[in-house]
Amino acid sequence: MIRGKLKDILSLNGISIFIGIVGGIFGFVSIFINDWEYKIGVKWFALVVIVALFVILIMAKLAYELYTEIGLVRDRVIRVISYLPNSSTFLIDRNAYFEYSARVSVFYIDHDFQVELAQGYVQNIQDKFIQIKLIEFNNDFVNNYPIVIRQLNNNNSDVLSTLVIKNYIRYTE
Repeated sequence: MIRGKLKDILSLNGISIFIGIVGGIFGFVSIFINDWEYKIGVKWFALVVIVALFVILIMAKLAYELYTEIGLVRDRVIRVISYLPNSSTFLIDRNAYFEYSARVSVFYIDHDFQVELAQGYVQNIQDKFIQIKLIEFNNDFVNNYPIVIRQLNNNNSDVLSTLVIKNYIRYTE
């Protein structure tokens, strides 16, 4: 992620913009410098300032790009569209978080607690949707939430909206 963003910033377009910004600043500052042969070597000082400005601008742009991308990732909500009980398959919106055959855990939200419902894997990725095949239901969930299971089999929209799908496997003892 960082390498890709840095490559975009250091492209020909990005470098041209940075050269223009630093050159403009340096041209404006050079109006006020009358003697370039001063004792401390104003030329060397100007070179250090130019290099420092390049580095600062590149780092600031990289930090901004990463901040905006992390903000997009954090705000993404995965919506379960439907459940096909015959094949134990969820249909969700397509997103960049899931790859083919990735293992997932499905949680049911019960009064702000996430209770594990099942484990599965990404079976198929379509143009707009992803199919998640459930491997096994959690026995505790099946025993404690039979009404939710029944509503899930009937594609109850309230139950589908309380499901959370995460791309990791929960540790079980």
